[in-house]
Order: sequence, then C-alpha cells, then structure tokens
Amino acid sequence: MKAELRSLIDEQEQSIKDENPDAYDLGDEPDEEDNLADDGETISVFPNGDHAAFCTSWADDLRERLGSEAVALFGFSADENPDSHVSKIADGHDFAILHKRYIVDGWTTNVESIHPTGVMDIEDDDDLEEIIRLYGDPRLWEPRANELADPDNQIAAAFAERLETFKSAPRLS
Repeated sequence: MKAELRSLIDEQEQSIKDENPDAYDLGDEPDEEDNLADDGETISVFPNGDHAAFCTSWADDLRERLGSEAVALFGFSADENPDSHVSKIADGHDFAILHKRYIVDGWTTNVESIHPTGVMDIEDDDDLEEIIRLYGDPRLWEPRANELADPDNQIAAAFAERLETFKSAPRLS
C-alpha cells in the first residue's frame, strides 16, 4: 500500500514538472508579490497555481485529487510543536492523512528531502518513531477543515492513544 501511495506523490511531482517545465525548483520559497523566487527565477507551482515550495500546497493538492472524504489535513506551528524535526526547519507544517491511516507528505521528500518516501503508516509500529521525529506529539496536531474525512477530530487523538500504548509495551531485546 505504501508504494501505491508513493505513486500519488510521484503524480503530484509530475504535475508540477508539467506545469513548469522551465522552472522546476521546489526549494526556493516564492516572493509574496509574484511567482519569482528570491533569486529572480520563476518558481514551480501546482496546476491550480499554488506554490510547490509550501507544505500546505502539497496537502491541499492531495485533497483536491482524492476528495475531502478520503484526505484529512493537519498542521502545527513550530512554536507549539518545537520537538518535531520539521519545526527546526520551518515555521510550521501542514500535511495530509489519507483514509485515517497514512501520512502522505510530498513536501518532506520533494522539497526538504527529510524523508525518503513521504509516506508513513500511523498503524505500523515500524513507522512510529519516524512519525514522532518528523511531526512531534500528535496531540499538538491541529485539524484543518476536516468535516468529511474526520468529522469528530479523532485521527490525531487515536494516534496519540496508540502511541502511549506502544511506549508502555514491553520490548524484546
């Protein structure tokens, strides 16, 4: 399943390349007034015009592709979640959770290169430490207009509860 979800990120990346064949530079944040990076080069955008250097654009694009029923968006500010790795490199972060289970975050792999695939499973014990390293405490994740995908705002709370169970479980050495 993770490989299939990784293909969604590949599709997002390809749409950016298709939209901006001469301006594929995801690392530069845009100038507020136009589509120019700080160095004067044209920056990359998604087909809807959102700047590809922004994490919010990656999350919003995934929701546009798959629908509000499947994709819940979460975010946090660096001040509120200082222990997350993302907070050390950005002022905050928005990301998508697909089907209440999979973090799909093309920004982490295509813009900042801090995760090899950009796909993590919140129900997979092998992914827990990496999720916490990147995104910090799930109790600090704020829902972003999730009326359809997570109407009761339970995804982050359920993950936080699962994390507590995981931390208290005995480990084999």
